[in-house]
Amino acid sequence: MVRDLDWVICRLSTVYGCSPRIRFDLTVNDFIMNAYMNKYLDIFLPYTYRPYIHVYDVARVVMGLIDKFEQVKRNVFNVGFNGENYRKIEVAECVKSILPETRIEIVKSGTDLRDYQVDFSKLRDLLNMENTFNVERGVKEVLALLESGAVTDPYDRRYYNTTPDLRGA
Repeated sequence: MVRDLDWVICRLSTVYGCSPRIRFDLTVNDFIMNAYMNKYLDIFLPYTYRPYIHVYDVARVVMGLIDKFEQVKRNVFNVGFNGENYRKIEVAECVKSILPETRIEIVKSGTDLRDYQVDFSKLRDLLNMENTFNVERGVKEVLALLESGAVTDPYDRRYYNTTPDLRGA
């Protein structure tokens, strides 16, 4: 057994944004993809909170922690930014403000019961870093990707770690 193993644990917020393997099973990306493809969003527990972070900001934070590894080793960090805890309905309204033809329906059943807000002060105090993206900018970025045609089939399984909901396909 290695007793002197150095480590850092990163507890990521819900990630969004464009990447080489974009994920459409994550809330922000899922909402904008469904609004773009189907002009429809169904939301379970719309007033529940979740922290969000853009994939680019995740990379910046991880690099910052690597740069300060001797200072941060043997710590657990919530990775995100204060001010980036959103209710699901706020994300949906952001999407609707960009794609106003989107219909939002609140549904009575679903499986995701998570509802939490996270404080990121420990990370902020250590790295003195602000987020470069917020949800609105991320929504616009994913929409631009979809409009570009670079993703020809957003329902393709490669874009999911879960089984995609193919109702709109």
